[in-house]
Amino acid sequence: MFSSQFRGRAALAIIAGAALTLTACSSSGTSNTSPSSSSTADTSSTSAAGGGGTPAAGSTITIGSFASLSNPVYSTPQLKAGLTAAIGSINASGGVAGHKLALDFCDSNYDANKELSCTRSLIAQKVSAFVSPSVLADPSGKEYAAMAAAKIADVGGQGLSPAELNSPVAFPISSGIPGWVFGAAKHLIDEGVKKIAIVDDTNPGSQFFGGLVAQALKAYGVTPVSTITADPTADPTLTTAAGKVVSSGAEGIVLCPAPATVPKFVGALTQSGYKGKISSITALFAPAILKALGSAANGILLTSQVAFVTDTANAGVAKFLADMKKYQPSAVIDETTLIAWSAATLFAKVAATAKSTDAAGILAAFTGLSTPVDVGTVAPYAVAGKTSPVKGFSRIFNPTVQDGTVDNGEVKSDGKGFQPAFPST
Repeated sequence: MFSSQFRGRAALAIIAGAALTLTACSSSGTSNTSPSSSSTADTSSTSAAGGGGTPAAGSTITIGSFASLSNPVYSTPQLKAGLTAAIGSINASGGVAGHKLALDFCDSNYDANKELSCTRSLIAQKVSAFVSPSVLADPSGKEYAAMAAAKIADVGGQGLSPAELNSPVAFPISSGIPGWVFGAAKHLIDEGVKKIAIVDDTNPGSQFFGGLVAQALKAYGVTPVSTITADPTADPTLTTAAGKVVSSGAEGIVLCPAPATVPKFVGALTQSGYKGKISSITALFAPAILKALGSAANGILLTSQVAFVTDTANAGVAKFLADMKKYQPSAVIDETTLIAWSAATLFAKVAATAKSTDAAGILAAFTGLSTPVDVGTVAPYAVAGKTSPVKGFSRIFNPTVQDGTVDNGEVKSDGKGFQPAFPST
């Protein structure tokens, strides 16, 4: 075990910042699979019932989710598209143990109050589970507290906050922010890099990221040669910071500035003559950033919580792409889309084994899941008997990542599959 300084607002700042970069390539491209889709959530109080009984054979199981669909600052309609495509495929294959699966979706509009009201509304509607809801605007943890009070499972989240990674009803899809960052540090080490520097900036989220990288390197027995903090205000071209990287003698860096700084910093490193490796996480290198960087991004090492959408040799990814083409052909295809599809697919496989498909039955099925379930796009998933490798974050059941390298605007898998993100203890 090792400790973590991972804390709420800073953790959300880095990921929320990364999400802002995605808006440039977001597209609605979704259809309504919800029996009563809620674009405006009500504010009914949380119900403790959490489920409406087991559906009769051939009846419908309803899952709930929410995300920002059209806010000009931050929207991920591709999250809904991923869920929708998975549900279409699941139902075409006979549903969940003979039950049709439906989605009740709420537009949270990147608003803290709406994220909470969406949660409460879906609880009141007695969904059987939450699947990959997007809680980004509200750092309070109230949404996860409401789910826990209602005893409704939260399946397939990205692990973006301490509240999620400690909720007794949360089953994150993979290793969360800790896995992302530890994986990026390990990626450099696995590449044989000995002299590693940490590069952050003055943004609080970036400072959090840099601190977590320092912990990761320490856990792997590596002392960074330098920690370089870029100041975009005092050094607008970032050439001073890039020069410090070169003079540090670093053979590799873990890059963790605010997303808006990433293209400028990569350019500054190139102009400064830096020849070493760059490692980071997929959340900071959205398709729009890779496009902006062009050939300058080639060779950058990126770590993901899930398989890469370019890895068509992976049967799970191939199934995902086929489902998207059939059911959501105009949707954006990215990591968020894949995570949502994976979450719905995982839900269906586990729900098919549940003794009942109400909220209580689904929660029990996930809690007692001992035989790993493999959807291909994440490492085989099990819960019972698992211990999180991160002290203070009890809900990391799938502590893995995948590594890839940028090649002509796409992230290509290294072919090694899912790897442990954390050192063995």
